[in-house]
Amino acid sequence: NAEPDQQGFVRLNLLGLAELKQGTLSAFVGPHSEGKTTLLRILANVILPDHGLCFVPSHLRVLHVPAETYFYRGTLLQNLTFGADENNPDANSAHVRKVLRRLGVSKHLLAYLDSGQQKPWSEVLSQTECQVCNLARALVFNPELLCIDKPASVFQDEKCQSIFQLLRDFVNNKGVEQDPNTAAMRRPRTCVFTTDGTIGLAEV
Repeated sequence: NAEPDQQGFVRLNLLGLAELKQGTLSAFVGPHSEGKTTLLRILANVILPDHGLCFVPSHLRVLHVPAETYFYRGTLLQNLTFGADENNPDANSAHVRKVLRRLGVSKHLLAYLDSGQQKPWSEVLSQTECQVCNLARALVFNPELLCIDKPASVFQDEKCQSIFQLLRDFVNNKGVEQDPNTAAMRRPRTCVFTTDGTIGLAEV
């Protein structure tokens, strides 16, 4: 286990032990095609490692969010609450709207949320809006371990920082737009994401 440098970064060579503690925000940072996405997929149990072992406690809900965005032909609300229990208050439109507002979405996207329209959303929405919806869906699901591949890849520098700060809030508050009075009853939230550069990381 190496010590962090002055910027708080630790160099990984994956020849030893790498430990990510629960209740922390971590980023895999490095150039394109250096294995960040593969490592994230191993951590999320999407794929198994060729060598070594990756252990995540079985009682934790793990969500892997790929860089690619996917939608099915349904309402936008149905897409953003996909995987969430229909009896879960996090799946209601009021909560989803709060999460979208935290992400700074446009008024017309919020209008789609309440329209009940079924559209091919990947064709209707811009690339940036698709990525925002990708993040919103993950935050609405509110897993104990959230693994996100390149969450800020389509955003400008200032927006990147706000996205990373929102992920920090997800960890610190054990969810986004959750009741602070019930925080003690919720399990810690852990978030791991990948990024090609360090812009916006120092502030979080």
